[in-house]
Amino acid sequence: MDYIFSTATQALMLSGKAVQVAHKTGILLPIARCLVTGRFLEVAKPPSSTNPLIFPTQLIFGALQGYQTYQTHTGFKKVRSDIQETQDAINTGVADINKNLTEGFNAVINEVKGIQYDVAGITDGIKAIQQNLGVLQATTALIGVGTVANIAISAASLHQILKLREDVRQMRVEIKDGFIDLKKALKDQGAEILNHIDEVAADIKFEQHRVVLIHAYSQFLAATKLIQNSLACETHIRDQGLASARHMLSVALADYRNPQLLSETSALGKLRRMECAWAIEQTIIMTYQIQKQSGAVNQGLQSLQATIRQDIIDVSNAVQSQEEIDLLYPEISRICTQDLAVLSSWQEQSEWIQSLPTSDLKLLEISELSPVSQEMSSALSNFEVPEQKIYEELKPKSHFDSLRDQLKLMASPELRSKYEYEVVEKAQAAGHKALKADVVKQSSDMAIANLYHYFL
Repeated sequence: MDYIFSTATQALMLSGKAVQVAHKTGILLPIARCLVTGRFLEVAKPPSSTNPLIFPTQLIFGALQGYQTYQTHTGFKKVRSDIQETQDAINTGVADINKNLTEGFNAVINEVKGIQYDVAGITDGIKAIQQNLGVLQATTALIGVGTVANIAISAASLHQILKLREDVRQMRVEIKDGFIDLKKALKDQGAEILNHIDEVAADIKFEQHRVVLIHAYSQFLAATKLIQNSLACETHIRDQGLASARHMLSVALADYRNPQLLSETSALGKLRRMECAWAIEQTIIMTYQIQKQSGAVNQGLQSLQATIRQDIIDVSNAVQSQEEIDLLYPEISRICTQDLAVLSSWQEQSEWIQSLPTSDLKLLEISELSPVSQEMSSALSNFEVPEQKIYEELKPKSHFDSLRDQLKLMASPELRSKYEYEVVEKAQAAGHKALKADVVKQSSDMAIANLYHYFL
């Protein structure tokens, strides 16, 4: 992913006075460091083309701010070390050692009380998650339960999701109980769509689903409010608040992943529920990040990425019609190329911080990182869907089974490797000597899927 630094920072990089830091794997991170002072200068913003469906980049790419708690943790370790080193002195009657240790503990406690979080960034991130989840959940009122009606396809498209998200952000449409007034939001879509919305609303089965989703969203909303309130509290109260918020989020997550409800809905309906679940899981990870629990953050991000890939495979297996593929292909493509990329970058940043020596953590604390200013609207107001254009170009070149497999290959590198092996084996057996492993490995998902079905 290419990041955008300020003009001043770019000038320092060009002059050789600053450098973009890198993960241990060599992947560049969105942080600039001064080679003269050693200080970290700036958190870059992602490219304007990055417009993930779930993950608000203003939260993730501002994740480095507030990491001065690592220095606090170092302070605690130093006090514990002082206790051990001075134990003999205490035993021999050094009268003022207890006073010194008490002052040391008080200094650390005061430092903890004085921690300044990027409250604005966290609040904006939570707000973006709320808006995204509300929009994604609202489209279930178009999809309904069971087989998705063809009339709902265009109204539930990726383009429409982006537009609805901007309408919510601009407060042209209000989220209430985790849903929006679709008849108002889609009033320009025609009478047929409006009638379909009424039909879904009157369906008893969907009403059962709706009740569960309203409960899930209310739990999510209460949890996010508790997270924001906890940021203003002292450490032990804050941690209790975040733990309670995680419990609420877990309850909401269970509702969105209710297996009985998922079994009753279409592939598109499954994807919407899973996208809501991903947003919940991201919020849980964020609470660990606030507490600077890098191990939990890394583990959570690894697990979430694996979950998303498996969810996409499950959704792909549930696809039953060409119309579903037409709707799902651009959206899953964006999830694989943008959402997963953003999550991967978040994990790389967290791992990088965890690997820093104490001296660099101290520099990170005093560097007062200033993120490049970015307007949320720069990404959210862009309703173009290049994934749709790409899909329209490749659709005539593939058939239904191949297109469905391409969805899986985008999400699963392991499955793609299996397909590559099968293609090479069968191609060589059939005398197609040009289809060697290195050639097949460089081929597109479309080519791999088409060849796989050709040799079946």
